[in-house]
Amino acid sequence: MVEGIMIYGEFRKIKYNRDILRQTVGWLMDKGLLNQGDVPIIKKDTKYVINNKPVHSNGTEFNTKQKLDQALFLEVNWSPKEIVEISRQLLEKYNVNKNALKIVEVKEETTSYMNL
Repeated sequence: MVEGIMIYGEFRKIKYNRDILRQTVGWLMDKGLLNQGDVPIIKKDTKYVINNKPVHSNGTEFNTKQKLDQALFLEVNWSPKEIVEISRQLLEKYNVNKNALKIVEVKEETTSYMNL
């Protein structure tokens, strides 16, 4: 069971896979690396990961949006594998080692760290 993520030793709790992306973006924002001037951030073709409105470049609305702050929206409708890939790509975009992201798993009385 995944409990959270760690980025450079900072733990962030998650409940769902999509929270990996939200917490990664939150970490980047908290560090002052990602801000409103950086949007839209594109995953592929016409799909945005982050935008100032919950709409992709082709005009379709985000499938599953989360509001980050007063002016930014996050698309979280990705597969678990894509969630981790996008999170790592975002870290690299802001010159953070992608391997700094660790997925924290709890297995009956023990905790382990996974590199996906």
